[in-house]
Amino acid sequence: MSRTRLEELERVQAYAFSAATFQVSGRNIVVTNPLRTPGRRASDVAHELSHLVLKHDLTEIREVNGMPFRTCRPDEEEQATAFGGTLMLPRPLLLGAVRRQWGPAQIAEHYGVTEEMARYRYNTTGVAKQARGR
Repeated sequence: MSRTRLEELERVQAYAFSAATFQVSGRNIVVTNPLRTPGRRASDVAHELSHLVLKHDLTEIREVNGMPFRTCRPDEEEQATAFGGTLMLPRPLLLGAVRRQWGPAQIAEHYGVTEEMARYRYNTTGVAKQARGR
């Protein structure tokens, strides 16, 4: 898909395409959207790898502006997002960052993820609360 086509798709529906996994000659290939930031692409790759590790099936077909996209069920998408975040920012790594008194912005910058992902993991793992209790 050309960059112009991706930009057109982005105008029609923002974030309709971030990444996809294809099987070509028995190999899995993850394709990311070059319009995304490096941190977002890292999250997208972790998300796609999570689908593979969790053995999710592509079961739904959605069409956006005449382009078909195969997706997983919503519960599997949530699983892949959660597991992908865990792969990028495991709890022990976050505990170390909190002990250094880093917040989500510093975590994101240091580990090359989005601030949204760092905040999500920071809040859902309970590391800030645990560090305060010590």
